[in-house]
Amino acid sequence: MKKILAYAFISAFFAFNVGNIFFPYSAIAQNGKYSAIAKTGNSGSGFSFVAAGDWGCGNAAEKTFSMMKKMKPELYLGLGDYSYEDSMDCWFDIVKEAGPLMKIVVGNHDTEESSLKDLMNKFGLDKQYYSFNYRNVHFLGLSTELKPDEYDDQFQFASDDLANATLDKKIDWIIVFQHRPLYSGSGMDIAQFREPYHHLFEKYHVDLVLAGHAHNYERSYPVLYNQAKPSRPSITDHETNQYFNPQGTIFVIAGTGGKSIEFVQVKPFLTRIYEGYGCLEVQIDGKQLRAEYYSDDDKTIDKFSIIKDNNKLNQFDSENSIHEAALYNKY
Repeated sequence: MKKILAYAFISAFFAFNVGNIFFPYSAIAQNGKYSAIAKTGNSGSGFSFVAAGDWGCGNAAEKTFSMMKKMKPELYLGLGDYSYEDSMDCWFDIVKEAGPLMKIVVGNHDTEESSLKDLMNKFGLDKQYYSFNYRNVHFLGLSTELKPDEYDDQFQFASDDLANATLDKKIDWIIVFQHRPLYSGSGMDIAQFREPYHHLFEKYHVDLVLAGHAHNYERSYPVLYNQAKPSRPSITDHETNQYFNPQGTIFVIAGTGGKSIEFVQVKPFLTRIYEGYGCLEVQIDGKQLRAEYYSDDDKTIDKFSIIKDNNKLNQFDSENSIHEAALYNKY
């Protein structure tokens, strides 16, 4: 698996989406500023990426990044809340070897004006929400930290972006990453996001949503929005590890980058929980996705896989999703 970790000059072809305009260009990392880098189209071989949020700048954060680096991923996803200090410099120093392979979303502890400006500038972002294609995966980064008058623009962007992604025949997977979760066992949910965004994720068959904010690991079953009980999504498949064309989206929280660990309460829609540091590794190989969560001492805490047959995806009618999910629910 080839990596590009040069700092003076990094060039590769990729597609980046700003305001629904796709354009290819070479990514250059210089003067301490990184631009996004990705490959488009289907590849004959798979790739992997890693994800964690809520880092801090202590020994636990250094250990998390060291573990990630050993996995040799082609992408790193930062799920928000990085330095927890007045400056981002300490966290930039920890993850500097990731270079432009690191993609980030903004957390609630990243919104101080100077820190936010440094973060956006470092990773070449004009807005807190954006998307990009990497091989056969479409990634959509959303912000849960916008000013109230900015959320309508983000939702419209997300709606248009996901509509375009579903029409792209080179895309087999859609993955969303953001800081605050829609659902959690820690009381860390962003409730106002649930109805509009979960309906959007259902409509456009989003496969996986990654978040942080809760300082623990949580994974849901495949779930659909539950109009009757919005905080309790409807389970469509009670299998715990392997899913074939699941209806609905799997939600994962990995706020375990190193800042601290918080209690998580068992919830009916959660199939795995863990209170400890670590990171998520996701491997994509064609229409197979395999994910594994590792603790900071390299032990496997959770693993799951999704096998997809696109010919069957069109059989899922999102308009009737709530009714269909009810047939599967056992609680």
